[in-house]
Amino acid sequence: MGEACKLEYQTKTLKAFKNNNPVIFKALYVSNYHKVESLVLKNSGSMEYAKYIYQDAFTKTWKDIKSYKFTPQNEIDLQDYLYQIAKNNWKEVSVSKSLKKTNSSHNYLEILEQGKCDNNIGENILERQTMDAYKKLEQPCKKVLRLFYFDKKTLEDIAGELNIPESTVRNKKYSCMEKLRAMMITQNN
Repeated sequence: MGEACKLEYQTKTLKAFKNNNPVIFKALYVSNYHKVESLVLKNSGSMEYAKYIYQDAFTKTWKDIKSYKFTPQNEIDLQDYLYQIAKNNWKEVSVSKSLKKTNSSHNYLEILEQGKCDNNIGENILERQTMDAYKKLEQPCKKVLRLFYFDKKTLEDIAGELNIPESTVRNKKYSCMEKLRAMMITQNN
């Protein structure tokens, strides 16, 4: 009997979430963040990574619910699903971070991230490999990365130029760099 009530509650929560109910969004976002933050911090991550990981997981969860890829099962609820996505995202970032330390192809990505990039791209093989991967990115990613790393614009300036919130630019930059890293790993394997 308790299981039926739980399933009914989850169904109502999912419906409200799917309908973009701001109260449910905020409640779920706030109530689940600290669990993910704890996961990331316990595994050598930073607060910044925790925020990015959680934002990506929350967005993916919302998209999966909207597209009916996720429906509640007896023992799986929304919080567990969100946490599992965040955990998987963190594993990917952790692997990427460890590969970055051991794989020389990531040195150029580190230079890009640190903003030490100049406009003489293409002078060595590593730079060409990075640029080849960059060229394969979708246009929105290319634009954000170009404006930030090559045109040296601030997140605030990019937000103004693209007419989107600064937090969206920050999340987009992060997810685009993750895509670029993944392409570099694939390209070098």
